[in-house]
Amino acid sequence: MYFLGAKQSEVKKWLSQLPVCSTDCNGKTYYYIKNGKKYDHMIPDCLFLAGFDQLMLGYQKKESLYLSEEHMRGIFNLAGIVMPAILLRGTVIGKWKKKNRKLTLTFFNRVTSEDITIIREKAESIWTDIAIIELE
Repeated sequence: MYFLGAKQSEVKKWLSQLPVCSTDCNGKTYYYIKNGKKYDHMIPDCLFLAGFDQLMLGYQKKESLYLSEEHMRGIFNLAGIVMPAILLRGTVIGKWKKKNRKLTLTFFNRVTSEDITIIREKAESIWTDIAIIELE
């Protein structure tokens, strides 16, 4: 409803016309359509999401599966900008900014040295021109 800007009655009508399945997570029901594809690989431990990424915009802010409410303003600012996020093991742990050859990583909480290694390796595999990785 949120992503499409539709009313609940409209969405229920659409769902009744589609071959949807549902799953419950933290007391909420989520719907999906099976596509029949089998995936042989796992989602990477670390992803650098773009600003305005659909993973962030596809849910009401307070109901995000990936971003805790306490860190909402770190990604969604009051001017309506959605910052690029760092997704680690399914949770947004901070944001990133790349300017020229410098990558700045801002974390919401303390991260382990193992997590930093995973994040650095992912960053270096995406951007081959990085000269500096700054941790905030």
